[in-house]
Amino acid sequence: MNVFENDGCYLLSFHWNGRQQAHGQTPDISAAADSARRWAEGFDLESLAAAHPFIEFSGLQLAYERGVAVEFQWAELLNAVEEEERAFRDLVILASRDDFLKQLFPRLGHRFALSANEYSQGILVAVFVYRPGWFVIYGDDGTFEFEGDARQVVDYLGHRLAVMRQDG
Repeated sequence: MNVFENDGCYLLSFHWNGRQQAHGQTPDISAAADSARRWAEGFDLESLAAAHPFIEFSGLQLAYERGVAVEFQWAELLNAVEEEERAFRDLVILASRDDFLKQLFPRLGHRFALSANEYSQGILVAVFVYRPGWFVIYGDDGTFEFEGDARQVVDYLGHRLAVMRQDG
C-alpha cells in the first residue's frame, strides 16, 4: 500500500501480487489510515470500498482478486470486438473457443496479443490486421512469420504456442 500527500489530499494505492488492485483519494487522514489498516488485515476490495467509498477498482482488478482474470479478460475482449474493435472480431471469437488459447491472457489494442498468464508482463505473440479478414504475425526480430485468415491464424497459434510450452 502506498500513501502520498498531495495538496491536502491523501492519494492511496492498494497493491497485491505485484499489481495495483485499487486506488483512491481522501482529505481525511483517519480514513486513509483505516483503509490502509483494513487492506493490511486482508479485507477484500468490495468490503474495503463499502467501508471507504472513495476507494475505486475496475472489474479486471476485482477479477484478479477472485482468481478469474483470464476469463474476465476474454469476456471483455469478446464484448469489445462486438462493439468497437470489429477488425479483430473473427479472430478473437475463434481464439476464445480454442481450448488451449483460451487459457492464455489476451490483450487487444492496435494488435491482438496473448501472454502466458494474467501476471505476465511480456507477450507470447502479437497478431496484426493486415487488411480486413487477413492477419499477420511477425517474429521477435520483426521478420514475417505467418499470415492468414482468422481460422488459419488460430490454428497456427494453437500449434506454435503449444510447442513453445512443451519446449519451455
